[in-house]
Amino acid sequence: MSNEAQFEYALHKLLDSITTNYSFLGVKLRVCSQYEIKNKKADLVVLNDQNTPVLVIETKREGDKVKTSSRFDPYDISVVGQALCYSLMIALKDSLPKTPITATANPDRLVVFKPIEVEKAKEIVDLDQCETRNYKKAIREHKYAELLQNYVYNSYDRVLNETTLKELLDNVVRITNENKIVGQLDTFNFVLGQLKYFVDYMDRYFVRDKLKSELKNSKVYRDLMNNLAGGSDKEDKLSELIGENYERIDRLSKMMVYVLLNKIIFYKILRNIYDLPELIPVYANKQCPFIIPGVHHQIESVDDYLACLNAYFSHAREKTEDFEPIFWTGLFDQIKISDEEDAMQELDYIISLIHEIDPKVFATIIGHIYEELIKPSERHAFGQFYTPPSIARMIVNWAIRSEKDKVLDPGCGSGTFLVRAYERLVELKTGMKQDYPSKELHKKVLDQLYGVDINAFAAHLAAMNLSVKNPYSPSTNVNIVRKDYFGIIPSQKTLISNPVITPQGEEERKIVLRNDFDAVVGNPPYTRWTEIGKE
Repeated sequence: MSNEAQFEYALHKLLDSITTNYSFLGVKLRVCSQYEIKNKKADLVVLNDQNTPVLVIETKREGDKVKTSSRFDPYDISVVGQALCYSLMIALKDSLPKTPITATANPDRLVVFKPIEVEKAKEIVDLDQCETRNYKKAIREHKYAELLQNYVYNSYDRVLNETTLKELLDNVVRITNENKIVGQLDTFNFVLGQLKYFVDYMDRYFVRDKLKSELKNSKVYRDLMNNLAGGSDKEDKLSELIGENYERIDRLSKMMVYVLLNKIIFYKILRNIYDLPELIPVYANKQCPFIIPGVHHQIESVDDYLACLNAYFSHAREKTEDFEPIFWTGLFDQIKISDEEDAMQELDYIISLIHEIDPKVFATIIGHIYEELIKPSERHAFGQFYTPPSIARMIVNWAIRSEKDKVLDPGCGSGTFLVRAYERLVELKTGMKQDYPSKELHKKVLDQLYGVDINAFAAHLAAMNLSVKNPYSPSTNVNIVRKDYFGIIPSQKTLISNPVITPQGEEERKIVLRNDFDAVVGNPPYTRWTEIGKE
């Protein structure tokens, strides 16, 4: 039995047990496997006590014999198209005013779409493509992003879990009987959920194992990565990040995926401001639409795909003459991705989604996923703690009293306190809150902010979060130092030469870490003394 069939069987068995033993708002439900619709079969359909389908669940791609559930992405356009084809055909067959609730699921994620009025569903779903089983084109052109934004009402983790499925069925009955949408995601949380899932999916199935293999088998690549991590022939800094036996390889692989995602998002933001070519799905076009000498124009592999993306990013740096903290990240630029069609399709999907979303959404979301990437136990081991923006704002507003205050965060992490400090200084200088301060004001405020963090990934995020405060203006003076704060003596006016995130990349830039700060803010690295090394 294939992995997909095993998952479908396990899900059917659990749903059958729940519907046998429980009712929902007085309604008895039953679940049917391989539910027939014309000459097609839906994986799982839940029916109410009037024998009306109320939920359609798809757990595999039809005709994809070699795929397993582990590679089945519930957001994949062909998967969603297949499920909605079944739902619309059921609605038409049973003369329903709306489609049943529709869901796509793998063991990690179940995505739920609310009912769609039949006439509206026909605008989204091409029934001719449904009839011929061409599910990849079943969602009409330019309708997929609209579908995701307007009709996804929830998603669940831990799919094979009784509590999860009971909550799902309870919501199904409430929506069906009361026409009330329960727990619908707003745009912010929907996009955040999509991006987090992209990072997890790419890391788990396409990046982590490939990265580990390359580090094990290529001395050239291993030496390069160790050098970028701050090591040398005599000092193995890379192992401090990933572990001696690669037990923490997921820490680096997730960071790499996240940085790649940041670049795609930031390109979208910049294109809204500068004259940049549109970044469109690369694999679907089978060629790189943005022609740069030296780049493989025909897309035949993941390496070709990454080369094309890097051509876009290089052009953005040259066009804006800025923003290298985002597009040049050293260690994290050396991502390795398994050369599989699914990986390239997933990259296409996230590019398509980002293309359809208002760029202003990303300006507020770009720093939030980081807190989800590293487990609380791992953050604690590093002494890192997430501070809610509201708490950071309260502390910053109390600490910064003057528009001329110079501010330090000695453990800045992804820049939560520095971003609030930026906003506070802008408000003090102008008497109002501003989305995008002027170029001159942006530069003045950045000159007053300093951040230090030992973690290169956190330093990248902090620099990016400050840069995005005004993407209209250069950020050549972002003062984010990647260094152990306890290796710096801020009370001394000493020029220090160490890696600093700048718009020219991570380079040896000499700055004076001031000894006259007016405010020191942040969330100190609390940790047990037993977790602190002897040095």
